[in-house]
Parts: sequence; structure tokens; C-alpha cells
Amino acid sequence: MLRVYLDQNKWIDLARAATGHPLGAPYVDALEVARAAVVNGTASFPLDMFRYAETGKRSHARSRNDVADVMIELSHQHTMALGRDILPAELDRALKVRFDRPEHPSQVEVFGVGIEHVTKKRVTWPEFDPSKLPAGIPTEEYPKLKETFQTIVEGELLRVGPEELPPRSAHEDCRGA
Repeated sequence: MLRVYLDQNKWIDLARAATGHPLGAPYVDALEVARAAVVNGTASFPLDMFRYAETGKRSHARSRNDVADVMIELSHQHTMALGRDILPAELDRALKVRFDRPEHPSQVEVFGVGIEHVTKKRVTWPEFDPSKLPAGIPTEEYPKLKETFQTIVEGELLRVGPEELPPRSAHEDCRGA
């Protein structure tokens, strides 16, 4: 499968194409090709932590949701590990090839699914709990409901914008200074 990493501006272009925005006209064909590749299973458009963060910064809810919709559609919540997690494993691999060291190179799962993969499970939420479902739902439906729950949670995480987040304190703003 071909993995296609898109920078934020390209996600925005594709969202414009998906919504019929005039600035999206040059990207309509690219969007259709991307959609077909996802449906055929020949391409994946993984998200990284920066896509979540950059999308969340968009102050205009409709625009943010348009971008999130295209991300959800094309990514299917496929994600990429952080570069800081990938680099040590890549260096170990190169050193192993060149110098046969380290004896046990570090490993990283570069591609995975969901924000839990990106954050190495530092961001989590409650597990799907079938006991909270209304009575009468057959247990054989639970796996599909669990998948739907996960998809909704991941999508809503992409949709969260500045207006839903609590204001940062002056102390938090100065931490990086």
C-alpha cells in the first residue's frame, strides 16, 4: 500500500475541493483519485500529531470540520508515529547495516491507527463499554458498535477547536519561554 503524507495546506485544498469552494477547483481530480485509491486499498493517507494540532487551531468551526471530514474520509484514522520516535530506530537500523551495531536495534511501529498510536497511548479515553448499551442489542453487534464508537471518537478529536478548549493560563503560556 502506498502511504501518502499530506501537509496541512494540501488537506485544506482537498477540503475546498470536497465542498465546492472556488479555490478547491484545481484539486477536484486529485480528491477523486485519492478517494478511489482509499476505496481500492491501494493508498493510505495517514495523519500525524501535527495534523491533529493544526486542524484544531482553525478558529472557524465550519472550515475546521470541512478539513476534518476529508481527513476522516481519506485517512480512515491511519496514523504515523512522531518523527522523534522514528528517528532513533532509523539510526539504529542504519548503524546495524553499516557497523553491525547496535546488537538489538530499537524498533518503532511507524504506521498505526488512531491518536493512541501517535501518542504512544499518552492520550486515551474510556474503552467501549457494552454494559452501557440499551437492552436487546445482540452481542454479535458489539464489534461493529465498538468500531463505530472508535471512529466517532477519533473524528470528534479532529473536530475540537479553540472554542471548545479551556483558556490557557498565563503560567501555561510561559512554560516554553
